[in-house]
Amino acid sequence: MAKANKKFTDGELWKFIKFAFAASISFVAQYLSYMFLHSVVFISLDSKSIDVSNPAWSKVLEILGASNALGAFIATMISVIIGYAVAYIMNRKITFQSSGHLARSITIYIIMVLVTMIVSSVIASQLTSWAAGKGLVGEGSKYDFISNTVINILSQLLPTVYTYPLQRFVINPPKKKAAGEAEAAEAAEEPAAEE
Repeated sequence: MAKANKKFTDGELWKFIKFAFAASISFVAQYLSYMFLHSVVFISLDSKSIDVSNPAWSKVLEILGASNALGAFIATMISVIIGYAVAYIMNRKITFQSSGHLARSITIYIIMVLVTMIVSSVIASQLTSWAAGKGLVGEGSKYDFISNTVINILSQLLPTVYTYPLQRFVINPPKKKAAGEAEAAEAAEEPAAEE
């Protein structure tokens, strides 16, 4: 039983479960920090707006899913950084227990986050256009709330197809075992093979 438990906790499924848990915790951290920052710290800035006539600002707001109210925008930016930082730390220390090069790891992670934000935005935009064509979203649609919820979930989950392997093997590579550790692990497995 102990060997089966050890195999599971060393296995890929367990790592993916921890990865999903880290994502959940980072979402909660991002949401709570946004609510606090927007409701308490930057509420006075909501009377000022970001000029969305500039296409660049309009695209940035769309990618972040932020409003053009200055307070909400700043709160969104800070909370997104907090959420991704929590996910990075949890995955590096708990999920993958990586000891890879820190600066390299952070650099690749930031690039992955920026790409993921754009990919999620494109997925959400495409799904929204498709759903609008089917009458599932928009004014007068009785499915608007459900459709938008499904679109948001899918646009966040689909990038997991590449973010998990990228974080697992590139950003947070497995620890390299010292020669003595590798021999000890092999010796521990030999009696199990005989049984």
